[in-house]
Order: sequence, then C-alpha cells, then structure tokens
Amino acid sequence: MTENTARWLILGVLASLGLIFIGVGGVFLYKQYLFMSGAQKVEAVVIHLDINNSGDNPTYRPTVRYVDNAGDTREAASQLFSNFYDYEIGETIEVFHNHDRDDHIRIDGWFSIWGFGSIFFGVGLLSLMVGGIVFVVMTIAMKRRNQYDGETVL
Repeated sequence: MTENTARWLILGVLASLGLIFIGVGGVFLYKQYLFMSGAQKVEAVVIHLDINNSGDNPTYRPTVRYVDNAGDTREAASQLFSNFYDYEIGETIEVFHNHDRDDHIRIDGWFSIWGFGSIFFGVGLLSLMVGGIVFVVMTIAMKRRNQYDGETVL
C-alpha cells in the first residue's frame, strides 16, 4: 500500500465513522428538540425506583406521579437508567412531560435531555477532525519528501 493510498484510506474511514456518529447524534438531538418544543416542566413525586445491578455500580430509573396541565394525575417512568437518579421514594423532582405522549418524561437536567445525542455528535466531530488532521499532516510530509523528486501530490 502506498503512502498516498494510506492517507486516503485513513481519511475515508475516519470521515465515514464521523459522519455516522454525527448522523446518529443528530437524530437523537432532533428527537429531543421535538420533545422539548412541546414539553412542560412539572413537579413530580417519585413513587418507585427500578434498580439495575448489572454493572459495578447500581443505576436507577424512577417512576413518578405528576399532575398535568389539564389536572389529570399521570404516572410515567424515565426512559434512562442512571446512577444520578438515586432518589428517595416520595422525593419531589422536576420533570418535563409532553402532552402528546404522557408516558414519556425527561428528568430535568442537561445530560438527561441532551447528553446522549451530544456525545454521539461530539465523537463524530472529533473523528472528522482527527481524520482531517492526519490527512493534512501526511500530505505535508509527502510533499516535503517528494519536493526534490519533482512529483506532484494530490
């Protein structure tokens, strides 16, 4: 494999991975944006905690009871397990609910709302940047090496 082929291959692989991660992150962020555009913050009471002990540290998923704007009492569980959700039964927390989907809530907090999509999007951007930097560095090195040979590097 020539050095020219290697640099294009590295750029292609890192750019492809970057675009995939940016796409996945973008979809998650857009879905959260749609949820939040119709969501309202309410106070909710933790009525149950699901505990997941599959890893080194336990993670929790609270089920809450809240009253929506129409005055109806609703119950819903968080979609995410997290070690940050170690609430006490009866504790009052703030959640976002969307009147279109009463069974979907988000615990009030930046990471629980935007974190997952942001991580994917950030990894994709980082991959694109690393691929671009490697490509530029390899191109400069090839140009310097071939400077005296009179070859042109694309």
